[in-house]
Amino acid sequence: MKILYLAQLLPYPPHNGGKLKTYHLLKLLAQKHQIHLVTFHDRRQLSPYVKKLAKKLNIKVKSFYNPVVTAPSKKIKLI
Repeated sequence: MKILYLAQLLPYPPHNGGKLKTYHLLKLLAQKHQIHLVTFHDRRQLSPYVKKLAKKLNIKVKSFYNPVVTAPSKKIKLI
């Protein structure tokens, strides 16, 4: 079965609660299904982590740049 998984944050490296949960869920699903992950990243995470995640879990990853995802609250401006 093909599964489209949407995640607010790139789940790699899996070093905290939300990322760990998403990473292990994707790992489990990828054993029997074809996974397509759509997620967001900031510039520091783009190339090395997206490629490592896709290779490690054998899934397809599409990541979009969104600086607000990990921006400190002081830099976020409300409109």
